[in-house]
Amino acid sequence: MTKPTKRIRITGGEFRGRYIRADIGVGTHPMGDRPRLGLMNSLMARGVIAGANVLDAFAGTGALGLEALSRGAARCDFIERYGLGCKVISDNITTLGVSDRARVIHSDVRIWGEEYHEAPKYDLILADPPYDNPQFSTVFLLTKALKQNGLMVLSYPGRVCEPKPNNGVVVVDDLCYGEATLALYRKM
Repeated sequence: MTKPTKRIRITGGEFRGRYIRADIGVGTHPMGDRPRLGLMNSLMARGVIAGANVLDAFAGTGALGLEALSRGAARCDFIERYGLGCKVISDNITTLGVSDRARVIHSDVRIWGEEYHEAPKYDLILADPPYDNPQFSTVFLLTKALKQNGLMVLSYPGRVCEPKPNNGVVVVDDLCYGEATLALYRKM
């Protein structure tokens, strides 16, 4: 008997209602439907997603980046350190038919952030690190890849103090959904 595949539903946009794979192990906490929907609605209201270049860091299943692509993002790069996660993201990209707008980067986010020396190119960075190891210093390494006036979203457990930004990045909003808190940072 085969184990059933865990799935996550895309909550809006072009792929609304479609399911993607989420069977990547117990160390991952894919963001639930309610916080994902609330986040994406907030980003859409701010005019951030349409035509954006997006980075989904700590991508896991790729759900956040795929939600952005579903809502009109131009491109999305997904950073995931585990091979199984990369395979699941690649399968999800193929399932939704967005291979021409997506790229999977098999890397640890800290290593990628330390080695990033290109000009800032992302309009939106989605960072959803493991709740048992939020890695705030790693998350803020990503800001050098963020364009001027770009937005970075950090998901972290609400029981943890809000991380203070640096390098010209300021908090513009906080959204709370049960245990999850989403901090929105803008690069000035």
